[in-house]
Amino acid sequence: MKNVFLWGFCSEIEGIGLRLRASDELNVPVWIATHEESTYTIFDFFSARVPFGQFTGKSLPYHETLRPHLLTFMDMFSRHERYTGQGNFHEIQNVFNLSLDMLAELLIENRIDTVVFSNIPHEGTDYLLYTLAKAMRLETLLLYQSVFPNRFQYCSSMEDFSRASAQPVLRPPQPYSTQAFRSDVGRMPRLLPSSLFQRPIARPRGLRKLRGRYHKRRLDCVTYHVEQENARFVERYRALFGPPPDPSGPPFIYFPLHYQPELTTSALGGRFSDQLLALETLSRWVPGDVTLMVKENPAQDSVMRGRLFFERLKRIPNVHVVPIETSTYDLIEGAALVATVTGTAGWEALCMGKPVLALGAPWYRELPGVFEFDESLDYRQIVQHRFEREKLEAAVGELLARMPAGVVDPAYAGMVEDFSPETNAEMVSRFLADYLLGRLDAPPKLETLS
Repeated sequence: MKNVFLWGFCSEIEGIGLRLRASDELNVPVWIATHEESTYTIFDFFSARVPFGQFTGKSLPYHETLRPHLLTFMDMFSRHERYTGQGNFHEIQNVFNLSLDMLAELLIENRIDTVVFSNIPHEGTDYLLYTLAKAMRLETLLLYQSVFPNRFQYCSSMEDFSRASAQPVLRPPQPYSTQAFRSDVGRMPRLLPSSLFQRPIARPRGLRKLRGRYHKRRLDCVTYHVEQENARFVERYRALFGPPPDPSGPPFIYFPLHYQPELTTSALGGRFSDQLLALETLSRWVPGDVTLMVKENPAQDSVMRGRLFFERLKRIPNVHVVPIETSTYDLIEGAALVATVTGTAGWEALCMGKPVLALGAPWYRELPGVFEFDESLDYRQIVQHRFEREKLEAAVGELLARMPAGVVDPAYAGMVEDFSPETNAEMVSRFLADYLLGRLDAPPKLETLS
C-alpha cells in the first residue's frame, strides 16, 4: 500500500484529507493541515513554532543538494516575517535547517512514497518539503485551483506546471467563449486586501499621540510600523506618476505589477519573482522607441516595496509609471504587447486579441498568442503576431477538458454554485486515488530534482 504525505487541504476542503486518510487503498500517516486529526498544524510551520524535536541528522545526506534552494526558501518564508520575527538571514537559515531535519525524519520514518500538495508550494516550508522529496526521488503531486469554477490543475513537478498537453482528456472538449472572460475574472475570489490607494493615508507622526486610538483597536508597535511603511509606499509610488498613455503616441508594452508576496511570482516566477529584474531585462530587450508602461497592483502594500525598490525602478530609462486608477483594459487595448510574469492580465490580453510575453510559468502558457520570454525573441515579430479567436477558444476548451472537477483551494469554493464540501471531497479524493494508483490513462511524467 502506498504511503502518502499530505500537505494542505484545510477549511472547507479538509474533507479531502479525511477521505484519503480513511481510504482502504492508501495509507496517509502524515497530514499537515488545520483539522484536529492532522499530524501537525500548518500555521505552526509558518511561524516556526512547530515542535521540531531532537536533532536526528537524517537531513544531512541531502543538505548539499538543498542548500542552493535556501534563497528561494528565504524569499517565500519572508512573507511571514512581520508576524514571526524571523526576519534576518541567520534566523531564517535556522528555520530552514530545523524544518529540513524534521521533514526528513517524517519522510524516512513513515516510509513515504508520495507527497501531495493542495497548492503549488510557495510558503517556504512546503517548498522545502517539495525539494526534499525530489532529492529523495519520491513521487510528488501538486494541485492548483483554476480561474474557471470547479476546475483544478495538477502536475508532478513545479517545472511542469501548466504543461497539460500530455495529460489525459477527462471529458469531451467544448470551446470556451472568450467573450465571457470579464465576468469569469470578476467571479474570482477577492483574496487580496483593499487598495491603499482608495483611501486617504496619513502617516503616523508618533506612537505617543496615537496611543489611545491604537490601544482601543488593540494594535501594537508592529502595526504602527506597518502603517508608517504603507504611507511611505503610497507617497513614493505617487511621486513617480506620469500621465496616462496617449493612444496616438509611441508604442508601449503594458507590464502590470503582481501583488507580492504571492505564489504567482515566488513559486511560478523563477528568477523574475524579482519583478524589477523582469523590467530591467525587458528594458534591454525592447527597441529604444518602446516604453514599458507600469502599473502597480491596487492591493499592494509596503511589503517588497521599500525605498530601494523605487530607487531601482527610477533607474530604468524607458519605464513610465501610470496612476493606479488607470483602466487595465484601456492599457491592454492600447498596448502593442502585454508582458507579465504570470498575471491574470495576460489571460485578459489573450481574450482581447493581444499577444502576451510570459516571463514566468502562467497557467495559460501553452495557449495561442503566448510567447515564453527568451532574449533571442524578436520584438517586432511578436507584436505583429495575430491569432484567431476560434483557435484560442478551442485550445482553452482542450485545456479545460484535461482539468479534474473540484475545489482544492477553499478560497475558491464561493465560485461554485451550491458548493457542497462532501460532494467536493468525494470527487477530488476519487481523482487523487486514481492518479496515485495509476488508474489514469496517461499520468504526467515523474520528474526528479537534479
